[in-house]
Amino acid sequence: MDSQEVLDKVADLPITEWNYKGYAERHIGPMAQDFQAAFPLSDSNITLNEADLHGVALAAIQGL
Repeated sequence: MDSQEVLDKVADLPITEWNYKGYAERHIGPMAQDFQAAFPLSDSNITLNEADLHGVALAAIQGL
């Protein structure tokens, strides 16, 4: 795992504010499709896997 490469991909990853349909609570994060394009770790581009999010975040921190 090249932590600098991961950091570069995270820096380019669009982060948006959003909410689930029918719920007023706002969230901040990447869209699953954008995350999957940058980090093709799972078979899904409609959900985010928390283990992948944590691993990518830790690798990016190491890249700092």
